[in-house]
Amino acid sequence: MCPDTSKLSKYLKPEHAKDGDVITFLDSGVIVEKTFKKDGRDETKPVLEIAVKFRGETKTYSPNGTTVKMLSTAWGTATEKWVGKSAVITILPANNGKDMILAKPKDAKPGAAKSEESQVNGTADEVEEVPF
Repeated sequence: MCPDTSKLSKYLKPEHAKDGDVITFLDSGVIVEKTFKKDGRDETKPVLEIAVKFRGETKTYSPNGTTVKMLSTAWGTATEKWVGKSAVITILPANNGKDMILAKPKDAKPGAAKSEESQVNGTADEVEEVPF
């Protein structure tokens, strides 16, 4: 059996997941300041980091703005209400040439959260920043 390289990272990354994988939220998360490169310069912004169960492992997941909106619409903006709930992963191309993870609430009622297709029009070009 080949080793699973996803076990080498504490973070849930697009290259470790596939469409249809399920994550379960384990805690309410924390907001941390992260520095990213944008247009050749450093940009610092707040990012939600939340523990999830993924394939039997605990991983840190940083949902993008579109995912945060879908989860908040389904479960509320207080992330402690997300604990114990599950979401289904979709991998989409991002406008930076990399893939990204979109997580749709598994138990969402029809119309409770907009579909990922209407949120991002088939690509991640229009994915919003995390609203923190």
